[in-house]
Amino acid sequence: MNVEKIGDDDSHPFLSAHMPVITLHSVTPETLHILHSEKDTVNAVHREDYYGSYNLAAVYLAYLDASSE
Repeated sequence: MNVEKIGDDDSHPFLSAHMPVITLHSVTPETLHILHSEKDTVNAVHREDYYGSYNLAAVYLAYLDASSE
């Protein structure tokens, strides 16, 4: 899910400095409404979605590491 136009993350200082960013998240259409609301707590995290994002980040970082050799 592309959250570029609808979400907010911590990448703004990098974007303002014209540095490329990538946002990895576990937001789904079903959980989007929770962002920045009173329900936006650690208890709202769906562990399966979070773990999927973790796996994506791990594979992507391993790919980048192997590509830089």
